[in-house]
Amino acid sequence: MTVDESIQRGHRMVTYPSIVLFFIGLLFTIFLVSYFKNPWIFLFGFLISLGISWIYWSVMIPRWRILAFENCRNVHELKRIAINENLIHPDGSFFEKTEIRNDRQKRRLAAIETKFRFEDIPEIIEDDGSVPDEAKIYYSKNLIILYWIGGLFSIVFGAYMLLEKDNFGFIMLFVSLYPFYLAYKYSSIKAPYITVNSKGLKTLNTSFISWKDVEDFEVIRTGYGKRSEWFLKIYCHEFSTNENASLKIDELDVKVKKIKKLIYLSHQRYRNNQSDR
Repeated sequence: MTVDESIQRGHRMVTYPSIVLFFIGLLFTIFLVSYFKNPWIFLFGFLISLGISWIYWSVMIPRWRILAFENCRNVHELKRIAINENLIHPDGSFFEKTEIRNDRQKRRLAAIETKFRFEDIPEIIEDDGSVPDEAKIYYSKNLIILYWIGGLFSIVFGAYMLLEKDNFGFIMLFVSLYPFYLAYKYSSIKAPYITVNSKGLKTLNTSFISWKDVEDFEVIRTGYGKRSEWFLKIYCHEFSTNENASLKIDELDVKVKKIKKLIYLSHQRYRNNQSDR
């Protein structure tokens, strides 16, 4: 089982059902509030819904840990990504201590710890030739169009309110400046945000970085829910003249999952070229 497959299964087993249970409880609570006309019911219903969701997570997450870590070779990467995606929490944290594990699960999880003594082995991505030798990724044109539309809508709506003698129209006209600024800012950037091939990669904010200078790299998500953002992080060797780099990648014209594949496959091609020499 690959790391991505393990993470996806974890969300299906734990995250999504936990969220569904919470919202089912919340909807039932809203029904009770409207039926009994007592707003205090909402507080208790919210806490009970949250508790049920939490208990489900606490019971199911040890089962996922065992299934995933027993069947995945790259346990270090799996753990790092699982924490990053809020599937599990760091060792010793409050949430980690709320996991409900029976004695059998504790023994199996203790046995899994021995796998962390060994380094991860890079996963082999099938290279079917569909990925070009060099990929250039730009800022999303669709987002730029949305910025222009948002600005125009704010102007039209603001002008309409002013015609109706509503001074709130001045605020709407002022607000329209921000999406216009974003549209102009990103449409004026002609260079690709990421250029990647089997020799290395270049981001908008860095010069070209050879793969031999890269110690590690990762595509990670920070934050949670609507506030989450995806970043490409590059860590260079100490002897390299390049510095570590970080680039926000969830607003580009290629989806995050494909960006990850492009970068990992390009690095794999570099390793294959080195082994052939």
